[in-house]
Amino acid sequence: VCASLRQSAPLVVSGAENSFRPRIECAAVGGLRHCAAASSASSRLSMQRWPIGLLLDAVATLAGTGGKQLLRHAALTGKHRYYALGLILTAVIDPIFDVAAYTYAAQSIIAAAAGLVVVWNVLLAPYTLGEALTRERKLGSALIFAGTLLVGVSGSHAEVERTPAQYLSLFARPEACAYYASFAAWIAVCAARLCRVGAGKVERGFLVAAAGGSLGGNTFTTKAASELLASGAADPECDGCPFRSPAFYLLAGCTAATASTALLLLGLVLREHDALFAITVYSGFYILSGALSGNFVMDEKRGRPAASLAAYCASVGVVLLGLAVLGLGERGEGAGAAAA
Repeated sequence: VCASLRQSAPLVVSGAENSFRPRIECAAVGGLRHCAAASSASSRLSMQRWPIGLLLDAVATLAGTGGKQLLRHAALTGKHRYYALGLILTAVIDPIFDVAAYTYAAQSIIAAAAGLVVVWNVLLAPYTLGEALTRERKLGSALIFAGTLLVGVSGSHAEVERTPAQYLSLFARPEACAYYASFAAWIAVCAARLCRVGAGKVERGFLVAAAGGSLGGNTFTTKAASELLASGAADPECDGCPFRSPAFYLLAGCTAATASTALLLLGLVLREHDALFAITVYSGFYILSGALSGNFVMDEKRGRPAASLAAYCASVGVVLLGLAVLGLGERGEGAGAAAA
């Protein structure tokens, strides 16, 4: 039967490091449902799926950015027809493409693409808000875009078929638990410091945005839920369908809770601080958190040579450098305007 064969069949990593992965698929033969291994040809094709994931996430971030700017435009101009379009882009198009992206690429790759939100904001601002495209904005956007492409090239291209129970076992490994403890300690440090910083202070905004980005970047439950959703939708009648496991709904619920809390924290920062400052800090910690949890919780670093991991770290560094260039450039402009 499908469920028993899923347990007995080896789940082998495929990608640049391996040439074959027996994908577990359900088929109907003689009226009975069972599982079979796909061919090695389909496994080799899966090695090239990450560009699709990056493209889907680029569309998601563009839709989210455009939707937010339309909502702001509607609020400033009173043209309420833009509210509907803005909500469709942010609440429908963005989540659909974002979830789809996780089914094509590793979490550590998609998380780094969060910096594209800042790029779209910078590129659209001259047309939607009448803001100038400064040298720092051009340089920062170019670094973020180039770094995102490099992350895609140097990131993990391996794929592993897992059941809901196997995802829970993966998330309960000692290495993953050590990451949870470190993350909890970081959040505790932010909370303790926030108790000593008054409202409206730049440090307070930084800490809240950093905590929100760190929480939002923990998208390993999103990756797991997206993979299981795609697997279950492909054959919902299979005995091993993930929709029949409570673990799937637990992972989906955790995804909704962390994403909502992270966006709530970002919204709190945006009430008191400049949007580019808040989003830049949020995106930077989102990328860091996503890269760390992808490698230590999802174990996407397994089987990869040291040179490949070093290239990935350097690529993430390029994205963060681009965010820093943008942030420092905006602070310089703000100081110049205040002096004038």
